Amino acid sequence: MGQENNNNQISTEEYVNSHINRVQKWITKFTAVLFNRGIIHDKSKLKEPEFPMWKKMDEEPRYKYGTKEYNEKINRYKEVFDLHYRQNRHHPEHWSGFYSEMDLIDVIEMLCDWLGYKDDITIKEAEELVNMQCKRYEFNSTFQSLLYNTLKNYFTVSENEKSLNELFRKLGIDDNNSSKIEFEENHHIDIYV
Repeated sequence: MGQENNNNQISTEEYVNSHINRVQKWITKFTAVLFNRGIIHDKSKLKEPEFPMWKKMDEEPRYKYGTKEYNEKINRYKEVFDLHYRQNRHHPEHWSGFYSEMDLIDVIEMLCDWLGYKDDITIKEAEELVNMQCKRYEFNSTFQSLLYNTLKNYFTVSENEKSLNELFRKLGIDDNNSSKIEFEENHHIDIYV
């Protein structure tokens, strides 16, 4: 953009293809970062000093998220949660300014963390969970819209599907077939990383 018009100017097609390749490069970079976040997500829970603390906490029953018992247990084990938050940037508590300091990768991992709290979460449960978390963190309306729109646009199931896992199975990205993702159109993509 902003190139001067001269005899050496590349064609429109070359310019558009060059732009597309640059965008693909950036998307690939963000995808790689997000993929890495998935690999390392919550690994701190399996290492010292967190692991023994989580193990002790799990001697008690696991309560449903948001219940009185759940919140009481969180308060009893505040030390492990504080330690975990300090080590994992996808938690708003990691930041001194809470969510205002998070980046988009943090936010996507945070949303996936919420949705991953149980194996077969329904859309209704996902919406309720996002609503509870928005209230918990006092997210502003713009941030709430970002979360709700992402949930609506990427995690919506049809009336025949009761949960996100059913949708994933239909898309071919269930746990038993996680490497298979089919696209409607076959495109050759040139990406230079």
